[in-house]
Amino acid sequence: MTNSVKLSELDQWTTKHKKMFNFGDIISVNGEMGYGKTTVIRHLIKSFASSLEATSPTFGLMDVHELDDNYFILHIDAYRIKDATEVFGLGLDHYAPTKTMIFIEWSQNIPSYILRPNKAIDIQLTDQVNTRIINII
Repeated sequence: MTNSVKLSELDQWTTKHKKMFNFGDIISVNGEMGYGKTTVIRHLIKSFASSLEATSPTFGLMDVHELDDNYFILHIDAYRIKDATEVFGLGLDHYAPTKTMIFIEWSQNIPSYILRPNKAIDIQLTDQVNTRIINII
């Protein structure tokens, strides 16, 4: 599903499209630096009623957003990950897979034997300022 989305309309877009994501999903969020990966993830996390503001976890590598009934959304920024030992240090095994949704920026830096995305969000620039092409695969 491909959409042209104005950044000012991301709240509406994520509310409409969040049903495409389920707990248990591992979602790769792809796009070049500055394309809005964190912004799209922030709006998706907000649409699932997280009370925490989603920010870029570039230096901490992972942010945890706890929802009701021990459900979690993990936001991983793997830009700085250099080897698998850094991923093991995140403690992903402490989260029940069926109660956890994971969004990963720069997922190509995480070996697929550790986390294998089953869905993807691809973000591209358009000719229009503050508008992105968002493709959910």
